[in-house]
Amino acid sequence: TWKPSATPTDAPTTTFAPTPVCPAGTYLYESGDCVPCPAGSYSAESNAANCTACEEGKYQLERGKTYCEVCPANSEFSVVAGRCTCMAGYFECPPRIGNATSDCGDAHLSASDRERHEGMCISCKSYAPGADCSAPGATLANLLSKPGYWRATATTAVLHPCAALGSECVGGTFVTGNQSRDAQCATGHTGPLCAACATGLV
Repeated sequence: TWKPSATPTDAPTTTFAPTPVCPAGTYLYESGDCVPCPAGSYSAESNAANCTACEEGKYQLERGKTYCEVCPANSEFSVVAGRCTCMAGYFECPPRIGNATSDCGDAHLSASDRERHEGMCISCKSYAPGADCSAPGATLANLLSKPGYWRATATTAVLHPCAALGSECVGGTFVTGNQSRDAQCATGHTGPLCAACATGLV
């Protein structure tokens, strides 16, 4: 009596190409390849069909990432600057370089509190009264003085009120290049608080 073989050698076989395992940070392209997520997006799971764009207020500058970064407090991501910059109403107190410290208008605070301000966006109203921080992206170096106020250098957040009328102080910032503080003065005025007459004027 004929009995079929338990494992026929002539039976057709079917093979399946294994589905690639695309790690998080990539997505499975229609060609079957794993492609890194572009900057500005992410994938948190393996074998993702696509990448997810960063939510509002978050960013990712690199490819192939599993998450988006969050800007520090009082800041937001600027596409133009390519980094987090301070929101309107705040300015960036620069980080310490060596032993040099910046005057961010917080000299009355303890050393530990001042240290916490380094590299962070802090309130113009609290630490730079007289500064115009109505536009985002303010830093200690580019702080604008309001009309009627004057500051001595681009490395201090202390702004001084001018004379009673204040018309000699038009506000603004230091002239790019020579960092002239007289750019804050009305025509014909110069010196601290714009109180002196320019050469040749009385």
